[in-house]
Amino acid sequence: MDEASYPPSLMIDNNFQFGWQSATGASSTVTLDTQRSHIVSTLSLHWNLIRAARSFTVLRSIDGVEWVIVHHSTALTCSTGRVDDLNGWSEPTRYIRFVFDDPCNTGSSDEDSPFFEMLQVTVTGRIEDTYGGAYVGNGSNTNTTVMFEDSFQNFQNFCQIPILIYSIFLIYQFLLVSIVRR
Repeated sequence: MDEASYPPSLMIDNNFQFGWQSATGASSTVTLDTQRSHIVSTLSLHWNLIRAARSFTVLRSIDGVEWVIVHHSTALTCSTGRVDDLNGWSEPTRYIRFVFDDPCNTGSSDEDSPFFEMLQVTVTGRIEDTYGGAYVGNGSNTNTTVMFEDSFQNFQNFCQIPILIYSIFLIYQFLLVSIVRR
């Protein structure tokens, strides 16, 4: 497996055909830097085939130094196309770290060595307003710089994160203002 061909940026590209693949081994860590403080409402992990983790931990941090566990799952069922939907948390978060353990494809006849493959990570929540620190909207803003770190490579990926719900909210506000002005 060529790890450089399947970097962590594939976890956030809205393409569910190809995803990040870890190096081979029983454990792997990936850190998402959202570049701004967020309140996370939900988190969904979309796995590929039988390359999910039997257990994983999600941690949050505001500064990338102090980490708090927000979710831990063990003894998960290995199934094709598994999606793990998690509840969010109310504490401000800039960094989200995933620690994956015990790959489902350990010992399978189709693989030489175990590894993890994450098709997409979906994070919804509210982004911090730069004017006053209030949390606004239902998603992330567009043109967000996202930094991923894994145990084997660091890189920066500039991407557009869709915010359909927040966009609808803004359109609704615009329509209300237009109606009131008439």
